[in-house]
Parts: sequence; C-alpha cells; structure tokens
Amino acid sequence: MSTPVLIFDGDCGFCTRSARWIETRLDNATVAPYQSIEISAYDLSVDDVTSAAYWVDQHGTTFRGHLAIGRSLIAAGGFWSIIGWLLVTHQSNG
Repeated sequence: MSTPVLIFDGDCGFCTRSARWIETRLDNATVAPYQSIEISAYDLSVDDVTSAAYWVDQHGTTFRGHLAIGRSLIAAGGFWSIIGWLLVTHQSNG
C-alpha cells in the first residue's frame, strides 16, 4: 500500500455526501465506495464495509468507524486535523 484510502458504502446517501466532502480536502489519499474496489485486497468483507467506513493507511493498517473518519481528517490537514486528533484520541468508557 502506498496511498491511503477511505472506503465507504456507496449505497448510503449520507456516507456518499460525507465522502465527497472529505475527498475535496484530501491531496494524498483516495476516497472510494467499496462497490468500486476489490475490498478483499484490504482484508475487508462486505459485512465490514456495510457497517462502517474504513481508512487504510500507507502501511495497510485499517481503522474502522470514527477512527477512519479521524484519520481522514488528520490527512486533510489544517483545522480539520485538530478535529481528527480529537476523534482518534477519544476513548469510550462504554
């Protein structure tokens, strides 16, 4: 893996709008609906990608859900990276 990728469910309207929004802010990452890529190349299943977004970094490490969104915001840089860091460092007590 060399280019990070944000994988989302292209059948979900909210997911698609959100993915297109972050895509305009990312310079060195790909944003793709799972329906247009070979998800098995990322060791993901349809169950995985229909239940959450995934960020796959340049090393092939996957991050699910809020961690995926946080990583994509960090990659966007600027103000958005602050929000991203808050997301990835937030620990749930539940």
